[in-house]
Amino acid sequence: VAGPNNFAVIENVRMENNNSGLFVLTGAKVNIRNSVVSGNSVGIFASVDAEVNVENCLVTNNSGVGLVVSAGDRNTAILRISNSTVTDNLTGLQQDPGTFLFSRGNNTVEGNGTDVLGTITPYSAK
Repeated sequence: VAGPNNFAVIENVRMENNNSGLFVLTGAKVNIRNSVVSGNSVGIFASVDAEVNVENCLVTNNSGVGLVVSAGDRNTAILRISNSTVTDNLTGLQQDPGTFLFSRGNNTVEGNGTDVLGTITPYSAK
């Protein structure tokens, strides 16, 4: 999904055994909930001014990173995760410089090669 005027809601979907699960780029906004992202090289990737919200998802068995937020020079990206399980990935959660990875603190992130790379910022439900 790419483009500043593109919005998507992904619900009750299985993204399995692909080169990549979900890539969100160039200002797009995506909400994904009640879904499984498994067996991909990268599970969920947010980049270049994208905004991704992950709710009640299972992100597992991806050969690379389960969830990554990475933006490169002069860009930013936001990824929020809540009530989700991230396990058995090479890296569970990855936040690169210039981006934001927010967690509501009710996730299970363990059993990955590396559970967390970068800074996870907590947020409260409102």
